Amino acid sequence: MFNPDYTEVHRVLDVSTLSDPNGGEDITHFLVKWRGLPYEDATWELQQDVDPTKVEHFYKFREPPEDVEVK
Repeated sequence: MFNPDYTEVHRVLDVSTLSDPNGGEDITHFLVKWRGLPYEDATWELQQDVDPTKVEHFYKFREPPEDVEVK
């Protein structure tokens, strides 16, 4: 039986932007880890097909903050 979790983005792992060889706009893809599936089943998806909230979280947590104090 099909598990609907497999269609839900769990998290975005990476980003890739390619230039259109025909001189058009840049094309952005995100590497998506799907809920309920292992990381090895992650796929590259077009930006417009990925939940914008997950993309926002990816960019927010991509780089650690510069001023981190360890207590």
